[in-house]
Amino acid sequence: MESFGINYSIIYSNRKTMSICINQDGSVCVRAPRFVAKKEIERIINQKRSWIEKKQQQMIERSHVRDTNVRTYEPDSTMPYLGQEYPLKFFRYNGLMMPEIHLVNDHFQIHYSCYDQQAIRQAFRTWYLNQATVVYKERISYYNKIIQEPFGHVRIKEQKSCYGSCSSKRNLNFNWRCVLAPIEILDYVVVHELCHLKQLNHSPQFWAEVKKILPDYELRRRWLKTHQLDI
Repeated sequence: MESFGINYSIIYSNRKTMSICINQDGSVCVRAPRFVAKKEIERIINQKRSWIEKKQQQMIERSHVRDTNVRTYEPDSTMPYLGQEYPLKFFRYNGLMMPEIHLVNDHFQIHYSCYDQQAIRQAFRTWYLNQATVVYKERISYYNKIIQEPFGHVRIKEQKSCYGSCSSKRNLNFNWRCVLAPIEILDYVVVHELCHLKQLNHSPQFWAEVKKILPDYELRRRWLKTHQLDI
């Protein structure tokens, strides 16, 4: 569908509120309750037009960054972990079904039977996800001793651009990709979501809560907006 020069798709469901999502490729998806009329959706699209176009431009810019920073898994190349780049070293082991990743001192060891870049990439994703589970648990425990708010489930997810979220049921979701960034950036994501347990919005009161814990949060937030975290 098209409204005011913006192409978009609509997904109707039993949800109670409407949201606009800008996908990785810049396409626009409107998620709406079944009772919302198309004229109302068009009105919201027009109202949010400048925001939509800004987000689409950001997605295009991020896409260019990804295209010029494609990771390769070869000897002498590197992979990031908590903001530091580690060189890759390869070790062949016959009989391995899938590559195995090990961080040993100052380098990554890749144990493999058959060299396959896609399989190595998937092995890294699994390794990062496992590490993220450990790191997030530790940082959440540390900061919630300060914030002291109860929360529900904690899930570490595979997400393209959202680095964290807090639901109305006080469940916390985090993106494993944040373990690619320096620890102070991951800490910002943790504190951001923990502060949503006090203020489930982005009001001045919310940012005041964040600033109590991280006075330099704006620098960390800016870093996250200008860096693409992916492998």
